[in-house]
This record gives sequence, structure tokens and C-alpha cells, in this order.
Amino acid sequence: MQFTKDGLKHYNYQCNTVSFTKNFIKNRHGARKLYLARLEKEKRIEAEWKKQKQEDKEKIKYQSEEFQANRKVMKNKSREAKEAIQKENLLKKQESEAKEEVQSYKSLVRAGNKGELKILLPNFSPYRSLLKVTSKETVLSHKSVHALSSWEASFQKVLPTITLCLRGISADTSTDLKAVLAKKIPVEQERVKAFRKQYGSSKVGEVTVDMMYGGMRGIKGLVWETSVLDPDEGIRFRGYSIPECQKLLPKAPSGKEPLPEGLFWLLLTGDIPTETQVKAISKEWANRASLPSHVVTLLNNFPTNLHPMSQFSCAITALNSESKFAKAYSEGVHKTKYWEYVYEDAMDLIAKLPVVAATIYRNTYQDGKGIGAVDTSKDWSANFSQMLGYNNEEFVELMRLYLTIHSDHEGGNVSAHTVHLVGSALSDPYLSLAAGINGLAGPLHGLANQETIYFSCKPASVAYLANAPVVLSQTTEDGEIEVRISLVSQVYKVVPPILLETGKVKNPWPNVDAHSGVLLQYYGLKEMGYYTVLFGVSRALGVMSGLVWARALGMPIERPKSLSTDHLIKLLAK
Repeated sequence: MQFTKDGLKHYNYQCNTVSFTKNFIKNRHGARKLYLARLEKEKRIEAEWKKQKQEDKEKIKYQSEEFQANRKVMKNKSREAKEAIQKENLLKKQESEAKEEVQSYKSLVRAGNKGELKILLPNFSPYRSLLKVTSKETVLSHKSVHALSSWEASFQKVLPTITLCLRGISADTSTDLKAVLAKKIPVEQERVKAFRKQYGSSKVGEVTVDMMYGGMRGIKGLVWETSVLDPDEGIRFRGYSIPECQKLLPKAPSGKEPLPEGLFWLLLTGDIPTETQVKAISKEWANRASLPSHVVTLLNNFPTNLHPMSQFSCAITALNSESKFAKAYSEGVHKTKYWEYVYEDAMDLIAKLPVVAATIYRNTYQDGKGIGAVDTSKDWSANFSQMLGYNNEEFVELMRLYLTIHSDHEGGNVSAHTVHLVGSALSDPYLSLAAGINGLAGPLHGLANQETIYFSCKPASVAYLANAPVVLSQTTEDGEIEVRISLVSQVYKVVPPILLETGKVKNPWPNVDAHSGVLLQYYGLKEMGYYTVLFGVSRALGVMSGLVWARALGMPIERPKSLSTDHLIKLLAK
């Protein structure tokens, strides 16, 4: 404010204008800050809203997917429950039929006890049904039938066995054996893992000095999944006896004996296969049967005086060039995949063995006649018989049974244990089997069937048993072979009591070696030096199955502890 000459007050507009401007700018700047802050807040709120909206969408989508998945699971469970009910109804029906069958057997026994019928027993089983000889069957008298009354009580045990058989039938209808096995292996791995975790430190037996010096007999020191030898019932393949396998395993269209392909499926999976599954194995083996040229050349250059088992072992070793496991291992395959390549080698090797064995037979005994081509429409045994030069259907049936029941015999015998031992060093299946075949060639193992024939050919043997309280029949066209058949049959009756009387033998009963050779002679295959090769072809089924499972379960290299006599003496003197 200023005073003029006339005394009037004048307002300092310039000063107030500047002050106003400053205040305006100051106030306007504050408003802008508020505006920007409000705008930023609105953007943040909008961003959070969009984010929440997106999360809600994703949550709804996830819940929808989860709902669909749950719906699918429930649908599958419903289907599985329905299938389970159907299977249960089928099993009940089959068990009911089995009960009726057992009841009919009981009726037969009761009738026998009353003397109303005669029961014919074969001279020896399971081979006797194959022999069309004219020797008289053993007819049980009325008194003998009374001895069978105990059978009736034993029939109470039949139903659990029948149920086991029914439940063992493969539920997986796939014809891809490897795929079926791939489903089972993880389950078994977990089962073994849990079992070892719980019982890993538990004792299963004791070892005595006599066991150590006596060939380790009786020592429980090896896991073998595919078969167990029962002291009373004989060998059981995955829990099934030979008669049960004869009844349950698929057969050729015109045959009555089980196909070895079916037993191989059983040994690997524990399941009774379907006819379709067995046919798939037959076809696959036929397609894998060809030999590499260097093995054919090797076989054709063997001298005829070289034992067939030596030729067999050499040829299998030479097939090592085809090993898929050896190739995969050299390329660094992970150990969890070992079993897959061992499986492939096992399938290839089993498929090629009949071709190798037939070539050896033709070169050694038939002046090198060709074996012909493998027929993909025929089963493994039929092709093998044809390559050997035997087209008789009865001989083919014999081979089906022979190759089935010689396949496995626990894991402690020389050939099986050797394959397992060599395989534990991760030698491929070809090298492992070749080692086992060399063990099988020993006269105390597989060569025993050849030695049995030599024994039965000795006049002293026939004379000894002829003077025993038995009757030898000589009523067939070929009297010499009939005498041997009867001789082997009587051995089952005469020798075991004698062995038991010595007090040195716990199990006096002979195994299949005792009569397999004489049956081959009956059907015309009389080259005794070749019999163990047939045994080797069959034994491959069991040891290869065991080798696949050994790698699947990750079994380590076998390395038992050994002690010297001096160390044992010092150890036990303490």
C-alpha cells in the first residue's frame, strides 16, 4: 500500500499479483500431486482387480479340470468295480464247477472203496500217456483201492489249489510280454524293498562244516524267483506243479501237452497266459530265429567228433556278437534299464537255440542235411522237431512236454547257478548261458540222461532188476526198447527203498533225467550224445527268465565268503 500526493492510498497490484501467482502455482501444484496420486491409486486398484479377475478365472479353470479329472477317476473306478464284480462272479462260477468236479472225484474214490471199479495207474507219469506200448497197465485190486481211501481227505486240499490256478490266469490280455513284464517289475521291486527293510537282518538258516564240504547242499543262500523244488511234490513253476501246468497252460490246436512258450510266460510273469498270448510268443520267436552268417560258418566247420555240447557252447558264445545288452552297456545305459536289454537278448537267444541245436544234429548225425526254414505259423517245439527231421505228431508232443518240464529246477543246480553267477558280473545273456551249458555238460548234471541210457543198456542192470520182485514186459514190437522202458519204470519202485535203507540219502527219487532218454529212444532219436543238447535248449527258458528278474531286481555281483580248512579249524577251536 502506498500514499500519493493527494493523500490517496494506492494498492500495490504488482506485489499482490506476484504473491497471488506464487500462491496459485503452489496451490495448483499441490492439486496436481493429489490428482496424480489419486490416478496412481486408481491404476493400482484396477491392476489388482484385473489380477484378481485372472486368478479367479484360473481357479475356476483348475477347479473345472480337477472336477473333470475326479469325474474320470470315478468313472474308471466304477468301471473297475464293475469288472471286479464280473470277475468275482466268474470265479465263483468256476469254483462251483471245480467243487462239482472234486465231488465227482470223491464219488469215484467211494466207488473204488466199495470195490465197484478198478483204477488204472500208469507205470510212470507224466510221460506214460505218450507211450503207445502193449505192456500191461498196473491194475489195482480191491485191497489196493482201499489204500487210496486217504485220497478223499486230501481232496479237501484241492479247492485252494484250483482257486490259486484260476486266480493265476493272466488278467492282462496284452500279447506284448515285455509290456506286461514292465508293469509287474516296479510292483515287485517295491515288494522286495519293503520285505528287505522289515526282515533284512533276519536269519533263514545255519551253515555247518559238512555243508561247506558237501557242495553247499542245504544252504539257503540264493533267491530264485521262477521255481521252487518241493521235497514231496517235486518242482513247482511259480507255484504250479507239473500236472497243474499240463492242465492249465495253453496247448497246440491238436495237442494235449503244454507249449513251452506258455511256461516261459508263466516263469516271467507268474501268470497263466492265454492262447493268444502264447501264439504271439511263438510267432515272435520264429521271427527272431535267424542266425548270423559267421555262426552258420562256425557250425558247419566243426568236426563231427566234437561233442554236440561243445559245439552248442561255442555257437552260443559266438552269438554274443548280437548282444543288445552288451551294446547298451558300452553306451552307458542306466542300470534301471538293464533288464530291458537282457530281456531282448533272452528272446533272441531262445529263438535261435533250436536252429543252432538242429544244425548240430544234422551236421553230426545226418551228414550235414539242411534243417529247412522256420515256419512262423508253427510253435517253437514243432519247428524244432521239423528241423531235426521228425514230423511225427507224437514226437512233437513229446518235445513240447520235454522242453516244458526240463526248463527250470530251482537256482542252485550247476547250470542255473552258473548262469546266475556269470550274469551277476554283467556278462551278457549269451556268455552267461554258454557258461551254464558247459556246466550242464557234466555227467553229474545234464549228461546224466545220457548216462542213464548207458546204464539201462548194460545186461547186468537188466539182470539185477529182473531178479527183483518186479515184472519186465517185453511184448512190444521193439523188445529192447520196451525192456528199457520197463526197466526205468521199475527203478522208481526198486531203487528208492534201497537208497533209504543206507541212511545216507534224504531224497531217493530220481528226476526227469531217469526216463527222458529212454522216451527219446522210443520215438526214434537214438543218438545218446545229443540228449543233453535238448536239455540245454529247454533249460534256457528257466535261466533266461531268472536272469531277467535278477537284473530287474538289481541283484549285485555274487561273491560268497570262502575259508580254508586251517581257518575253519582255528575258528571252531575258539
